[in-house]
Amino acid sequence: SDIYISSSRGESFSNAIAEAMLMGVYPIVTDVGANRILLDNAGEIVPKENPLKLYKSIYKAIYWEKSISVKRAVKEKISKRFDIRDVAIDYERNIEEIIWL
Repeated sequence: SDIYISSSRGESFSNAIAEAMLMGVYPIVTDVGANRILLDNAGEIVPKENPLKLYKSIYKAIYWEKSISVKRAVKEKISKRFDIRDVAIDYERNIEEIIWL
């Protein structure tokens, strides 16, 4: 797949979007939950409940000749931002804070 589309009305952090980005798939998502933070300009964000803008973004992505560099950029952005080692360190810190409250 070249494009991942999520037209959710509400969501927190979407693992599915992150996984698609890790595979180098161009995301088109609605502006809900953590999607804006997750994409960080590496994809297309459209207002929720706006099918016309969603359609236009999908149409543009289908007919836009995406280069390998765009796919690589999407993958690199998510890989660096949510590296498993950094996530594990954050979890450890949070657990320690809870234990020592």
